[in-house]
Amino acid sequence: MDVNKCVGKIIKQYRQEKGLSVKQFSMCTGYSYSTIANYECGTHKLTKKYINKMSYVFNSDYLKEIEKLSVKILDPADNIAVMKYLSELSEEDNMYTLRKIQDVKRVIEKTIDKIIGTEEFKLLNLSDIEEICDRMAQNLENAFKYKVSEV
Repeated sequence: MDVNKCVGKIIKQYRQEKGLSVKQFSMCTGYSYSTIANYECGTHKLTKKYINKMSYVFNSDYLKEIEKLSVKILDPADNIAVMKYLSELSEEDNMYTLRKIQDVKRVIEKTIDKIIGTEEFKLLNLSDIEEICDRMAQNLENAFKYKVSEV
């Protein structure tokens, strides 16, 4: 069986085990009825964004739930294919995340270099610099929390 169809079967089983209709599932997740149906039919390829959204909405590790259901409802050959697919999806996400972290580090380093090169910076004392660092760290943390809550 096609991997996307297998994953769709698992997604459908997950929804059904939650006791939700497609319409109810759609309302819980914010995805349209047709999007949910397309995932369940295997028409849409599973994305990390979808997995993250489901983990957030259902307060669980959605990927682990899919893996458990895969073992439970698929034959061994299909299960192996799905596990390989999910592993590749996670690996892609990890590589993407690492690249984004490197991008963020470069932007922060450039910004710091730019600030340090100013005459104003040279006028600051140590406690001012520490306060600025604390504010920057808090702002980054708040921005991260805000973005995570959007997922």
